[in-house]
Amino acid sequence: MVFLIKGSSNGMRKKKAASSIISLTLISRLLSRDLGILCLVTFLGFVIYANLDALLPALASILGISDAQIGLPFSLNAIMVLLLQMLIAIYIDKAPKKMSMLIGLALITTGFFSLAFAKSFLDLAISIVIITLGELFFHLATAAFVAAIAPTEGKGRYFGLYGTFLSLGMSTGPLISGRIWDLFGKEGPWYLSLFVGLLALGICSLLREGRRRREECFKMEENVSEPPYI
Repeated sequence: MVFLIKGSSNGMRKKKAASSIISLTLISRLLSRDLGILCLVTFLGFVIYANLDALLPALASILGISDAQIGLPFSLNAIMVLLLQMLIAIYIDKAPKKMSMLIGLALITTGFFSLAFAKSFLDLAISIVIITLGELFFHLATAAFVAAIAPTEGKGRYFGLYGTFLSLGMSTGPLISGRIWDLFGKEGPWYLSLFVGLLALGICSLLREGRRRREECFKMEENVSEPPYI
């Protein structure tokens, strides 16, 4: 009798262990899906943002801005980052990360699209203010989202992939936009920014955050069928 009870207990433990393994595998796939979406959004966002360094000087020269003034937009960007980065980081730490990413993408898209209509240094400065705010929200929120979804044993892999797609966006953006400039004129890259930004916003909306992601994880655990014990 004791033998039967012990055997039954061991069998139940093995069933639970097998079920837990399947649950963890499914949850891992769910989180990996979010990582894939985030990496794609990061790539698209930085494809747009890379044009700040690559094409802004060319646009400034076309608008008749002097060489002495060309450095001012970049100085404005640096000053805003220095003054606002900590405040926005505190906000993002308390706010929904997905919403912060959407805000950042919307600002980046609006700022770069507005460059298609820039006629003066003031127009350029206003666009830079919008772009810098978007950069701060987007960059800080994406990094925070990766930290939130990365498992303890996989943080290096998650941040490595995130950094790779960020770098790809920064390196690919100027190449694409420069070619668009040559083919369609100085407005072309900024119209392309609008298209890429709207695409990124749509993809970003597919992310699951916080409570919703946890609820789906729990739902997946509950729906796992108990494997047959042999």
